[in-house]
Amino acid sequence: MILIIVFVYFIIAGNDCVLSQDVVTVEAVVGQSAELPCNVTSEKEDDKLNILAWYKNGSSTAFYSSRDLRGGSGNVMSPSKRYRLLASEEDDVDNLEILNIRPSDADLYHCNVDFAASPARKTFVRLIVIEPPQKLWVIHENGTRVATATAGSNTSRNIGPYYVGDTLHLCCENRSLH
Repeated sequence: MILIIVFVYFIIAGNDCVLSQDVVTVEAVVGQSAELPCNVTSEKEDDKLNILAWYKNGSSTAFYSSRDLRGGSGNVMSPSKRYRLLASEEDDVDNLEILNIRPSDADLYHCNVDFAASPARKTFVRLIVIEPPQKLWVIHENGTRVATATAGSNTSRNIGPYYVGDTLHLCCENRSLH
């Protein structure tokens, strides 16, 4: 008897199990904006998009939902003006733009697209938030701080003299607020 063991990496998001290769990764810098893609391709040609809704961290409540196109006058539902839908007429991907990215925005998101006749579609997006260093030090191998930089300022000191062919060892240390 031969026993075959297969390991598959899953991301668990609420009641959803998602193969890791089905997750799109988006990186954004704190204070900038990010665009999370959502596949709005229907299986049936010329199908009508009814609802596009975004969820965060496996929540069952959408934090952003496009207007309900099933006949009501509905509007975009968003608790914040930080979100807006960027609909693409050429591609089959709409993007949710998140303005003024915060560290707390880092998470697993998914959009749920409901069509009139085609099966619903989900797109999973992992948002990675990059926090620029708040303080940066360049340190010489003897422990002397050569340069210090913070947002908006930079102080440097000369080191040396060094000769062509000399080896110089510097260390860079950075700190973020979070």
